[in-house]
Amino acid sequence: MTRATSAGEKWRIPVLRVTAEPCGEGHRYGFALYPGVVERARALVRHAIARDHSPRPQVAVVYPAERTSRALLDAVAAEVPPLAVVKPAPIGAAKSEDVVRTLRAAGVGSALLLGAGDDFEELIASAKLLGWDPLFLWVGPPDRAATGNRAVGVQAALPADVSAEAFAVYTRCIDRAASTERDRARQFALLASARLLVAALENA
Repeated sequence: MTRATSAGEKWRIPVLRVTAEPCGEGHRYGFALYPGVVERARALVRHAIARDHSPRPQVAVVYPAERTSRALLDAVAAEVPPLAVVKPAPIGAAKSEDVVRTLRAAGVGSALLLGAGDDFEELIASAKLLGWDPLFLWVGPPDRAATGNRAVGVQAALPADVSAEAFAVYTRCIDRAASTERDRARQFALLASARLLVAALENA
């Protein structure tokens, strides 16, 4: 739980965030504009399990070994049981082909990917090479499309999911020429959160 969230709970002060707490923690005075990692992971796992007809589905939670906190990993893994068996799969230190062989031998049908980048691209390439065809669940949008693989992703909001009025206001606050589509989406989220704060203050 962050310092701001702890203070908000102690003093009963509303805390507004762009996204939910990273590890799914929160309190009755905390409000988030968009779902966080844990909430998106929950939606993806339920989507995958609903389409898995095996008696006991298995979901691998693939994460960067050196960049993922234990608290976040535990929070995400807690969303899988009792619907399915969770298989933690750290990457980075281990070779992608070894990870794929282990998960394929275990009968894993879905892989929840907590991140993006070269390690994940290598994992997907190794899966294709070794004939492992799970459903890849992207918590965040990949850097490049997972061509030739079954994949589904979830985003807190679509870049185009904005009213014409709000778009006209927001575009005056960002440099569209110097931003990528992903950067613009993040900036829209921050501006929307600021607007939500202003509306809350006005109503209070």
